[in-house]
Amino acid sequence: MDSYTLTINGTDRTKAVKNKTITIVDSSGSSASTLSFTLTNRDSESMPECDDEVIIIQDGVRLFGGRILRINPKKVGDFVMYGIECVDYTRDLDRNLVREGYQDMTDKEIIEDIIDNYCGGSGITYDNVTEGITISNMVFNYVPPSECFTIICKLTGREWYIDYNKDVHYGLKFGEHAPFNIR
Repeated sequence: MDSYTLTINGTDRTKAVKNKTITIVDSSGSSASTLSFTLTNRDSESMPECDDEVIIIQDGVRLFGGRILRINPKKVGDFVMYGIECVDYTRDLDRNLVREGYQDMTDKEIIEDIIDNYCGGSGITYDNVTEGITISNMVFNYVPPSECFTIICKLTGREWYIDYNKDVHYGLKFGEHAPFNIR
């Protein structure tokens, strides 16, 4: 990465990130994306904590958004370095378990209902959820929302993911290309 900004809970911590330690694994589909980096805490800023929000922006483009999952301290000489492991906003999505039954509702209506009723206050949106089919009967018994969406996808043949701005995308398979050229 050339020029970027890394914030933790809104505070710019770019200068505290050890050079060449940022690794982003941008998973496709329903798997959570991850971020890892090493932080040196030589400034007067407070130490990050698990569940703090981490955002990386480069040239106005958000490259990652999520939460700190683990902090691994390691003493190096006279100071401590911290290995930080993060996960995307799937962590925010899955804070509550879904216990709900749905009858004769579209896949879009079910996803929107889950976000509205089980992800409230987390800032998660569904601007990019498209309607596919009507589902006659579906019951979730204490299931994380991300798993609910994956179950719906298995039924409908569609895909879902949550982007780095907390918006859920659901629709036809993303990024697939036709096996031939059209001229």
